[in-house]
Amino acid sequence: MCDNFYIRENGVIFNVLIELLHNGVINKETFLLQNYKKIGLNENQVIIILSVLKRCENNDKTYITPELFAPYMTIPLDAISDEIDDLVEKGLVKVTSKNLIFDGVYEAIAIKLEIEREQQEGEEFIAKLNANLQENISYEDLAYLKTLLATGYSREKILKTSKEGQVKTFKDLKNKILNKNAKKPSIIMYDWLND
Repeated sequence: MCDNFYIRENGVIFNVLIELLHNGVINKETFLLQNYKKIGLNENQVIIILSVLKRCENNDKTYITPELFAPYMTIPLDAISDEIDDLVEKGLVKVTSKNLIFDGVYEAIAIKLEIEREQQEGEEFIAKLNANLQENISYEDLAYLKTLLATGYSREKILKTSKEGQVKTFKDLKNKILNKNAKKPSIIMYDWLND
């Protein structure tokens, strides 16, 4: 019922991956080869990207054209040009007067990996919550959880509350959370100037 449910808390993986790629800690070629299918690249596009990266490593300042790739590929020049155009249209490659910039490729992969991580964590969270409550959570309950997480409750806090002895259903969990919120002391607005 809740297979594809996930809740975004932060984009940690995206930021870390981009930084590691820019600093050379993660090999760009290996990263691309392991993840290119996740963003819909085909093998021809990967060969083009890898060829350009290799030229950059060798400080080759040659202007990049489809003719440069022809000796390494079995597809015609028109098809090579179409593949480059497709990369540009998808926003994965930026063409400048001197070269092609592939930051979009790595950012797209990092975003995809971040989404996969969030989905997995969300599914694990829901599975643990279902196990703690010994019932399956409804879509209405999921909407409530999203709101709760958006207001600052952490998944860990929700799971901890769900493990408490008197909490057996989602309704019990919701009441327990509402009671905890009601017991929190509120900050009173005091006007010191008028006192």
